[in-house]
Amino acid sequence: MILPEIAIKRPVLTLMAMVAIVVFGVISFLRLGVDQFPQVDFPVVTVTTVLEGAAPEVVEENITDVIEEEVATIEGIRTLTSVSSHGASVVTVEFQLGRDIDIAAQDVRDRVNRVVKDLPRDIESPVIDKLDMASQPIMWLGVSGRRPIAEITAYAEDILKPRIETITGVGSILVGGRRERTVRVWLDRERLEAHDLSSADVVSALERENVEIPGGFLVSEDVEFSVKTEGEFEEVSGFDDLIIAHRKGTPVRLRDVGYVEDGLEDYRNLARYKGEPAVGLGIKKKAGANTVAVARAVKVEVERAQKILPAGVSLEVAFDSSVFIEESAAEMQFSLVFGGVLAALVVFIFLRNFRATIITAVTIPLAIIGTFIVIYFLGFTLNTMTMLALTLAIGIVIDDAIVIIDNIHRHRELGEGPKDAARIGASELAFAAIATTFALGAVFIPVAFMEGIIGRFFFEFGITVAVAVFLSTAIALTVTPMLSSKLFTRRVKTHGFLYSIMESFYKGLESAYRRLLGVALRFRWLVVLLALCVFASSIFAWQGLGKEFMPAEDASAFMVSFQTPVGSSIGYTNEKLKLNEKTLADIPEIRSFFAAIGLGLEASVNKGIMFVRMHPKHERTRSQQDIVGELRATLNQEPGWTNFVIPFAMGFGGSGRGMPLEFIIRGPTLEGLSDYTDEIVRRFEKVPGIVGVDTNFDLGLPELSVIIDRDRAADLGVDTTAIASTINTLIGGRDVTTFKESGRRYDVRVKLIDAQTTTPRDIERLRVRSKDGALVSLAGMVNVVEGVSPSVINRHQRQRSITVFSSMEPGKTLGSALDDIAAIAEEVLPDGYSTTLSGRAEQFKESFVSMVMVFALAILITYMVLAAQFESLVHPFTVMIALPLSIVGALGALYFTGNTINIYSLIGITLLVGLVTKNSILLVDYTNTLRQRGLGIREAVLEAGPVRLRPIVMTALSTMLGVLPTAIGVGPGSESRAPMAIAVIGGLFLSTLLTLFVVPVVYTLLDDLGRIVKRKPMQEDQA
Repeated sequence: MILPEIAIKRPVLTLMAMVAIVVFGVISFLRLGVDQFPQVDFPVVTVTTVLEGAAPEVVEENITDVIEEEVATIEGIRTLTSVSSHGASVVTVEFQLGRDIDIAAQDVRDRVNRVVKDLPRDIESPVIDKLDMASQPIMWLGVSGRRPIAEITAYAEDILKPRIETITGVGSILVGGRRERTVRVWLDRERLEAHDLSSADVVSALERENVEIPGGFLVSEDVEFSVKTEGEFEEVSGFDDLIIAHRKGTPVRLRDVGYVEDGLEDYRNLARYKGEPAVGLGIKKKAGANTVAVARAVKVEVERAQKILPAGVSLEVAFDSSVFIEESAAEMQFSLVFGGVLAALVVFIFLRNFRATIITAVTIPLAIIGTFIVIYFLGFTLNTMTMLALTLAIGIVIDDAIVIIDNIHRHRELGEGPKDAARIGASELAFAAIATTFALGAVFIPVAFMEGIIGRFFFEFGITVAVAVFLSTAIALTVTPMLSSKLFTRRVKTHGFLYSIMESFYKGLESAYRRLLGVALRFRWLVVLLALCVFASSIFAWQGLGKEFMPAEDASAFMVSFQTPVGSSIGYTNEKLKLNEKTLADIPEIRSFFAAIGLGLEASVNKGIMFVRMHPKHERTRSQQDIVGELRATLNQEPGWTNFVIPFAMGFGGSGRGMPLEFIIRGPTLEGLSDYTDEIVRRFEKVPGIVGVDTNFDLGLPELSVIIDRDRAADLGVDTTAIASTINTLIGGRDVTTFKESGRRYDVRVKLIDAQTTTPRDIERLRVRSKDGALVSLAGMVNVVEGVSPSVINRHQRQRSITVFSSMEPGKTLGSALDDIAAIAEEVLPDGYSTTLSGRAEQFKESFVSMVMVFALAILITYMVLAAQFESLVHPFTVMIALPLSIVGALGALYFTGNTINIYSLIGITLLVGLVTKNSILLVDYTNTLRQRGLGIREAVLEAGPVRLRPIVMTALSTMLGVLPTAIGVGPGSESRAPMAIAVIGGLFLSTLLTLFVVPVVYTLLDDLGRIVKRKPMQEDQA
């Protein structure tokens, strides 16, 4: 092999290559960002259209359906969903991954522009946005204090928000609890009637008299003047003197028919922090921005702002998701270092040689640091996937160096010089090292190219492991022999008493193994039968294991979603929120909480969310699951409203609700959907382990329908627009103009005084002006009907839909919950209704299908690589016989440690495809070498097994101990990482134990079969 020879002959070149790897690796590491998961660009475009005051059914029919019909034909759409709520339509178009988001947004914009003419005239122009589905706010800031909420809002929006928006990586900022200053024009119906005026007269006067119109330019001989007409009121009190009309020669002013208040906008949302009213700023990062870097920059700006806060105003970080990310990354870095130390310790225990240990251990930092260079230039970050890959690679990257140093050490013990021992020892195992590396790398070819979001996430995992393994092989074939030739002394060292005792133990172990292997070769079919029985047990282990997408993590944070009955006022919901705050304040593990009502796509004054921060995991005696379980019981003791306690979802997918199970039911009518969904929910709630069942549909919002008698209205000379406009202005309120002060503009809103808008009869008392100029009462022209309507109408793939959400108690997995609800839906739903999954549930289903394909492809590609390397179609079967045995060990380890089959444990099992073949390759390769030297098959097997026993045990132990810190990790995020490491340890342990006997037995059986197959054609030729 040429690489070891070059490295030994040119040690300075090899040394400089090592230094270059270290220097550029450290630079790359320092420049790598830190994030929770790899960046995935979700090609999602939203179309938001506002029609103030419109009911959900009106919005759906006149806006949502029109837009959906037009955009549905765009190429590459994955899902088309929409939400029609009071006064707003939001159509969400999700494209296939890989679609350019800018092109997709332009396609949507072009289609929407085509149908704008078909939409209602009073709409605000549709807004097309590129949505980052993964970009929920990464942190919330709470601005509170003893100042009026309008002043706090002004500070948050005018000073703090612009400063944060300039930070690199900050995308948009949500503002919750804001109540802006608004000039309120309160009209008195009776006084309007007394002066023979309508609301339209007031609106017309405001629009006519509060204006600033440019006058163009006045050009004199030497000077050009810009002309503008100052027609806007300079003070709020000026509106009181506004002349509405003249009656009997006397002007009727605004103060004669009502009054003007320097007040606040309508109370439709609020925020609270630490039990006090607040304004919340939700910081969203830009697509591709680094979460930790953005959060750090925001916190620096917060510290600056805290030094210059107005008196009576406080500013704090209410919620920060980057804390968990940084703590999780620190935990993985510790596992990385500790695993490396344990792996090196294995070498020292087996070789009892400090220099050999140092030479071998050098591989670990070199391979890991070298990997930093590659992942930096590939644009990766230090996230859960790349760090987990490096953690698992710790025990793998040292394998080749262990095997080679052991062989070099063996040649030194045989009396060869340092250079000859290094050259021969490395060259003898070069083929085996390359073969094992390609076999392991082959596993990640399908992993790296998995489809969908899961594929994008695990692309970085697969590439990182593959790069680390290939680098480790290159280092083992160059640096290891070079250092061995320099650091090993010319004379074989005389060993001490302890060494002699340990060596006697190893020799005894090899001798015992040789005898047991001889017994196995005499009873080959019995060994095969026992191996088959062991593999068959994996079926029972698989069935006994729970299935879920991701394990629940203790993120020291969770959410409480709450809702009061439909139709509840925001004041009532706020009082219920205060009860939650009192309960949370009494729990010592809880650090702080931030709450908001009326935010999000399904914004409603009867719904809210709380973000709860706990003290760090190591400072608590109770786990997050224990606290969440307690709150689920205590928060719902009072009837009349519901609370859903949801662990904070730091992982993949999911809706804004954070529920792991999202089950969509589609059908033709809302009434049918509502009835069938209610029945499904009723049954599903009775399933053991299911908690927090909820839907996104409320058919109970009190509604008043104003039905116009068109004939009567026509007789009186009143058109429909006049009636609708009057109701909209006086009942709902209407922004008709603006008031400018200190460079800012504030809405001027006209509305009837609250005392005259309390009953349905108040609508009929309103008056409109007919075409002949007379004021006519709406009584007799309209019929006000009380009823209920949905607060929102959801659609999925252009069908009306209702989504069922739920969480599970500990011990209940997502897989079993999906099986339960699917079985219930199949019993309940008639023809014409369908179901599908969304969020984490959808990812769960897709990931299992993908992983089955990945596992099958990994086996196929590994076989192809081994067949090409061994130039044999038979030997790969011998090498891969350890695979089914490793699966048994992996499943058994997961079962006995109380873990589940999830995306992480499946990756660990797939990783075993490459790992367990390494030991088999060592056995088969050396057996082939001995046979080429003239030994018979039995003698070759009995010789190869004991000689390769030590490197096989060393590599297996180094890999298992390398991932042991991850398997037993107790830090943030360890719950999701541990199953992968446990699967690797269990699979390696059992496969190594059985491989030492099963592989030699199968090798001899296949050799016998090959000779029988060859003998038969020869006998036929002789005949």
